[in-house]
Order: sequence, then C-alpha cells, then structure tokens
Amino acid sequence: QVSSTLIADGRNKVVETFLSKPRATHLLFLDSDIICSSSACSKLLSHNKEIISGLYFQRGQHQFPTIYHYTGNHKVDGKIRPTFASLTDPVYDYLGKKCFPQSSITYATIEGTDGLIKIGGCGAGFLLVKREVFEKMSFRWFSFEAGSGEDLYFCDKARKHGFEIWADMSVLLGHLRLDPVGASQFLT
Repeated sequence: QVSSTLIADGRNKVVETFLSKPRATHLLFLDSDIICSSSACSKLLSHNKEIISGLYFQRGQHQFPTIYHYTGNHKVDGKIRPTFASLTDPVYDYLGKKCFPQSSITYATIEGTDGLIKIGGCGAGFLLVKREVFEKMSFRWFSFEAGSGEDLYFCDKARKHGFEIWADMSVLLGHLRLDPVGASQFLT
C-alpha cells in the first residue's frame, strides 16, 4: 500500500517497490474503490498476458466501461495527444449474452474465456502487469502529461513499446462511489 497525493506518483512508487523485489513476476493494481470476486486475479493470471484488466465502469452520471479503443493522436488543447474512446458496444454485446439479473450484479467472475478482448487502453483500478513491461519501459510509467489520465498515459506508453493490452470482460468489478452528504441532504 502506497499513499500519495497524486495517483500517478503513487503508482510510480508502487512500481519502484515492485521492481526492487527480483522474485516478483506480476504487479496487480487494485484501487481502494474497486471490489472483486476472490477468483478475479487468478482469472487474469490464467490468460498469461503482459497487460490485462478486468471490467469496471466509470462513476458519475454515465457509467461507461473503463476499457478503451485507441483512436490515434489528435490535437487536444493545442497539443498532439493520444485519444481513446470507450468500448461500449463489445461490452453490451458480451454482457447481453449472459444470464444474470442486471439489477443486482455488482461484481462476479464468469466462467469461460469468451470475455477476452484486445483493447487500446484501460483504467488501472484493477490492472495486472508482467514485470518485463516495466523493465522495458523507462521511469515515469504513469503521468498526467498525456492529458487523459495516468492510466491511459501508461497504456499509450506500453503500446509504443510494442505491448498488447487486454481486458477480460468476464471479470466484473464493482466501482464504489460515495455520494456527498451535506446540509441539503439533512434538510430534505
């Protein structure tokens, strides 16, 4: 566990600690607001991918999947930056075929291998990365410099180093959110 005011700095510190342990082969990022089944990590390990994520959704008004298609480099705020689009259609197609009560599912690990999909990027809330990925890439594995979050910066950098990024949509994760409580909630 690492505490940092900036998530990118915290993730970089975790990688440095991981690399200082020569016997460690994989690093699992598991954010404190992610919930998973007990078999989620072993399911990701079973695929033997260099970089792989489970499936969770953004918090907020629209709950888009945090797995993305790389759409190329585009001018954003006057700078050329990598851009990504959420992969909603493959997620709808996959989840639509599964028989579970949609109103009550929060997290689960579904049997089978049909949920595996190659992606362009993902959130790092539940991300498994092999050691050689970090060893091949230089320091500052995570940064906000790309303008789209530290996790997509990492994915773009990994892609440029020739690594493939995968997601297993059968590893469904919960993404906790806290709704603020203040005077207006008290008075209503």
